[in-house]
Amino acid sequence: MSMTWKEAIKQIESLFEHCEAMMTSDEPVWSQDCEALKVALSALRGPTREQVERVWRGEWIAYLDGEHIMPERYYSCSKCGGRGHLSKKNFCDFCGVPMTDKAVDMVMERLEALGYGKDD
Repeated sequence: MSMTWKEAIKQIESLFEHCEAMMTSDEPVWSQDCEALKVALSALRGPTREQVERVWRGEWIAYLDGEHIMPERYYSCSKCGGRGHLSKKNFCDFCGVPMTDKAVDMVMERLEALGYGKDD
C-alpha cells in the first residue's frame, strides 16, 4: 500500500483527534501518544514562514575594517560570524542562512515545491 504525503497528514490528524478524545480517560499513555502525533504532524507539515524568519534567518551586521588606510565596509553574518566584503547577498556564503526578505521567499518556494506549507 502506498500513501501520499497529504494522505499521511490526514491520517495522522485523524489519529490525533481520536487521541485527544481518549485523553479524558485519565490514562497517561494517551498524553504521550498525543504528543508523539503532534511532533509527527509538525515534521510532515514543515516550517512556516514565521519559523523560517525567526529561527533560520540571519542579518548582515555592518562594520568598518580599520586595518586599511581607507576603511572599507564589511558585513558579518549574525548567525555564524562569517564576513563578507561590500556586497550584502541574499544568503550567507559561509552558513547558507537566508539574510533578506527575497531569500526567505526563495526558501519558502523551495519548501512548497517539496510539499510543505500547502493545504490543498
